[in-house]
Amino acid sequence: MSIDILASIKKAEAEAEEIIKKSAADARQIISDAERRSNELTEQADRESEKKSAEIVSDAEREALEIISRMKENVIEECNNLKNQSSGKIDLAADYIVGRIVNIHVNS
Repeated sequence: MSIDILASIKKAEAEAEEIIKKSAADARQIISDAERRSNELTEQADRESEKKSAEIVSDAEREALEIISRMKENVIEECNNLKNQSSGKIDLAADYIVGRIVNIHVNS
């Protein structure tokens, strides 16, 4: 009977050892899966952040171009206003100069 008990104990120990080995293998697999999933999520987050960054840069460039376009229109308008204002003054200046020259020659 003691041989049967010893055999039973050895069998239980062997089963326990197999359970421990399987548990260790399962734990390693769980860790491996978790690391792989973590890497996948990190890569996905990187791709999403790069996409968002590109969108932000694109929006900023578009806004900058709109601002530049409005500023260009304002500068053109100001130039046209200055041209219009100066054209009348050029005529007055020419008349003044001609008048001065004529007065100098008439009085000489």
